[in-house]
Amino acid sequence: MLPPGDHVIELAVGNIQREYLLYIPQSESTSARPVVCLLHGTGGTAKWAMYEARFGQFAERHNFIAVIPQALPPDPTQPPKFLANPSAWNAGGTLFPNHQPDDLRFFELLFDDVARRVVIDPRRIYVTGFSNGASMTFELAVHFSDRIAAIAPVAGYCRVKTLPPKPVPTLFIIGTTDPLVPPFGGRVTSPWTREAVQRPPALIGLDKWASGIGCSLPRELVSDENGIRIERYPGPTECTLMIIDELGHHWPGGRGQLKKKLAGETTDRLDANEVIWAFLHRNRLDESVA
Repeated sequence: MLPPGDHVIELAVGNIQREYLLYIPQSESTSARPVVCLLHGTGGTAKWAMYEARFGQFAERHNFIAVIPQALPPDPTQPPKFLANPSAWNAGGTLFPNHQPDDLRFFELLFDDVARRVVIDPRRIYVTGFSNGASMTFELAVHFSDRIAAIAPVAGYCRVKTLPPKPVPTLFIIGTTDPLVPPFGGRVTSPWTREAVQRPPALIGLDKWASGIGCSLPRELVSDENGIRIERYPGPTECTLMIIDELGHHWPGGRGQLKKKLAGETTDRLDANEVIWAFLHRNRLDESVA
């Protein structure tokens, strides 16, 4: 078993060497701990996401194992760069049509690898992600609904073509003024192609997801205070939407590293980490999962 602290783990997926960051809290623990997996967005890196979301401090505060995987760029023989060689997950987008790494196999091996390196509670594996990482979060919930207890995608499209065999509790967070993933639709200029395209409302994909996990429409208003609107889909599986007023394409409560010209404004209305943890940790797989 690995000692506490930061670890860079390499993992062979076929003939391709993949990588993920693993953070183990310093607090001594003999009991199995939950796992929270954070997925970065297009052009990002695992190290960038770890710093942006303050994920090490977050894991330390709540005593969970933090896993931050690294996506592959279109040219994996070269270092990833935000514009020139942007890392991205294979999650149904069309930005890099020839870039189709076997990310599902990567995550299958990753979940097993983490369990070999640290004592985890297999009933409490959670996934959250930002932007393209949010899209991949939905994909993982489809393919690993028997391993993932809950998800919390942030500011990304749900593009899944099939539904999870088991409903996965979901919390979705997005800003009203997101210029790259507009919740109500709008014209978006890609930083990679420089082309302006009309994007559909991101909430359409979420509505379809909610229906697919057994919820119904319309959404019910839970609260609308201090610039944070919370709506819930009626149904036996929890599926909640949080819309943050005046928030652009950023991790809520993060360091705001993306330039405002690209991603819009940040806001301190919400600490996504605490809200996400409050949602995730109350969900567990049933006792049959060993």
